[in-house]
Amino acid sequence: PQVKIVQRRMVWPYSTRPAVLLMNHTSFLDLFLFTSLLPARTVLGQHVRCMVSHHLFKIPGFGRTMGEHSGSFPVHFSTKSAIVVNKSEDADGFGTDKTKQQLVQERVAAHVVGGGSVALCPEGTVNKAPPALQLFRKGSFALAVEHKMPIFGCVMAGNYECWPKVAAIGGWPATIVVENMYLMTPEDGQTAEEVAAYCQKAMQEKLDELLLLR
Repeated sequence: PQVKIVQRRMVWPYSTRPAVLLMNHTSFLDLFLFTSLLPARTVLGQHVRCMVSHHLFKIPGFGRTMGEHSGSFPVHFSTKSAIVVNKSEDADGFGTDKTKQQLVQERVAAHVVGGGSVALCPEGTVNKAPPALQLFRKGSFALAVEHKMPIFGCVMAGNYECWPKVAAIGGWPATIVVENMYLMTPEDGQTAEEVAAYCQKAMQEKLDELLLLR
């Protein structure tokens, strides 16, 4: 009862065409809230699967349920890169274990070719200084560019107050404002870097708007 969620205009993919669904990442609450907002029609028609850090798959009891049991795909961030990114503003410095991730990307590509959609956090890691967005990792958009997938963005304002990054368990009083919107569909000639920049700009503008409503 101490958490109020205000939904604004919610535009979700309903066609059978695979899509990419983005969410800004300020809290561990993000994934739970995002999945609870997904309409059944989108879940069933789009076969949405999330890209999740492989570290979360290892949480006792809960990890496998959120991971392979629900069809999520692991992102194998390299330990060295994770350390580097904490000292850099370059989001693409947050690298992955190329060998392990290649096998995962093959599974993701097969999922998309089979008509499935993918949800992910393009910032790659929980924001240390919300609410402003971190740089979007251009690698997150390679699949969308290759397959010309429509991209949607779920912008959430207030999650970090309800469940701060440093808190083991969330649930603090907060008002969270959410809006999901269509962002774009990559065109021939557009690069992953250009698409990442456009989506970040659009989601930042929407986030600034939502913050004024709280």
